[in-house]
Amino acid sequence: MDSKTEKNLETLDLTKLCGLVSALKEPYDDLAELIENRAYAGCEHGDFVKVVGVLKDLASVFEVLENKSEENSRNLADVYILIGEICQYCDSFIESIAWFKKAAIVDDHYALPFHHAAVSYSKIGDSANAIKYFEQEIALMPGNYYSYLLLANLYEKREEFDNVEDALKRLLQRDPENIQALHLLVMLYHRIYPEADCILLQKRLTTVNKKLSEMELIIWVFHQCALGNVQSALDYLVAKEADSPELAIANLLKAHLFTLDKNYARRRRELAFFKSKNQGKTEIIRNKLAEFNSVFGDRATKTLEKLLVLS
Repeated sequence: MDSKTEKNLETLDLTKLCGLVSALKEPYDDLAELIENRAYAGCEHGDFVKVVGVLKDLASVFEVLENKSEENSRNLADVYILIGEICQYCDSFIESIAWFKKAAIVDDHYALPFHHAAVSYSKIGDSANAIKYFEQEIALMPGNYYSYLLLANLYEKREEFDNVEDALKRLLQRDPENIQALHLLVMLYHRIYPEADCILLQKRLTTVNKKLSEMELIIWVFHQCALGNVQSALDYLVAKEADSPELAIANLLKAHLFTLDKNYARRRRELAFFKSKNQGKTEIIRNKLAEFNSVFGDRATKTLEKLLVLS
């Protein structure tokens, strides 16, 4: 597709874009991203029913094709998935499940509809079906690591601890340095076997050699503290901040470490840096505090939150 054609397509609305595909003037794959963007934009303007109607019409074009090629089947599945995602986006979770199931029937080797169906079942509180669909997704695409964590969380809520352990161990077999899985496994053992010694697991977690995401950094510092390595954690955060000065979570974590060391002046300065780097935006600060709280718990979080003086 040349740049002029691409520019012209940018001016078309959802109906016209889908019309080009329906008339076989443009392949769906070439317009899929534009169609998705227009669909979500329409929903944001309150046109959910119209958007779904246009996408249903597009799906019908692929439905009536005889002797569908593999590409035709995948395109039909993708349109069904997009309709399901739009329903999901607009909180119509039960309706979304029906579309994801249609996609799975069209292409039963496609992991994506199983994942989305599992998420929708989770949203309506149907954990049994959510688990069923996550397991099906993982069977088709065992490299979707995040789904193991979602699955473990569902088993945890049902207090099926053997299944939690199994899901986490399956993930760690594929990704031995998965910090979130190691953390959840340690916390599981602390919960069901209070006398268990998890030091080896914690040392394995804290010696992972890879670039850490913000959540992984929070978990890493938590377990360094549990092992009594407060100064090592502080040294690492200082170096991390030097490499990434914009990393506000490092200041929040340092503030917690200075609480443990009773260095309240340094704690105050780190919290000031944390607030400044987040431009004092309460919503962003609260989101980062929620991430911190998910690992360190209420007591540590409330101490820092109180000092931040949020409106």
